[in-house]
Amino acid sequence: MDGPSADNYQPTTTSPLLTQTEHLRTRDDLPQRQTANGITPEGSPLMLRRAQGTDLSDNARHKISNLFHIINKRLNMMPEMAQLKLRLEQPVFDRSREQLVMGKALNYADSINLDRELVQRFIQSQMDIARLLQEQEQTPSPLDAEQAALRKQELRNSLIAITPKMLDTLKEIQDDLELVAFRTAIQTTLSYEMKGLPLQNKHLQEIVFWSLYPGHAS
Repeated sequence: MDGPSADNYQPTTTSPLLTQTEHLRTRDDLPQRQTANGITPEGSPLMLRRAQGTDLSDNARHKISNLFHIINKRLNMMPEMAQLKLRLEQPVFDRSREQLVMGKALNYADSINLDRELVQRFIQSQMDIARLLQEQEQTPSPLDAEQAALRKQELRNSLIAITPKMLDTLKEIQDDLELVAFRTAIQTTLSYEMKGLPLQNKHLQEIVFWSLYPGHAS
C-alpha cells in the first residue's frame, strides 16, 4: 500500500510531551542497594546487567546503542540549522517540510514492512525535539546569506540521508520492543548514557521514550 504523499499527509498529533512531560527518574531518585563498592542505584547499568542475566543479549544492547547514536548524530545538527535559519530570517517551524519528511518516512516504512504507527510517533518525536533544540538557539550564523543558503542545503541533505538509517535501526528493534528487559534497557540508556549529548535533557528523553512506548510511563 502506498504511503501518504507530502500533499495529503496531516500529522495526527505532536508528541503530548512536547509541552508537558513527566521526567525520567534521575540517579538520585532511584532505589539504592549496598554493594561491595558502595551504594549503587538499582537502575544503574551494573544492577541492570545483574537483573537481566541472559534476558537481553549483547546484540540487543548494540541495537539500542546504535539507535541512540543515530538520533544524537541527527540532533547535533540542529543548533547550526537554527543559526542558518536565523541568518536567512526563516522560521524554525515549517509545516510543509514536516509533512514532506513524514510522508517520505511512511513510504520508506512501508517498503521495509515497519509498523506505520510506530514510525509516525517516532518521526514526529524527532521533529518535535529538533524544533525544541532549534528554538533555543539565538545566534545567527556568521555566514553571509548566500553561503548560509548553501550550507543549509548541505545540512538538509545530511538529514535526509539519516532518516532511512534511523528507520532501518528502528526496524531491527521492532520485535524487541515488546520485551520488558528491552524497555528497561532503553530507559537505562536514556538515563545514564546521554551525558554530553543532545538527549541528556530529561524532557527530550521522555519524548523519545513516549514515541517507542506510548502506553508506558517511564
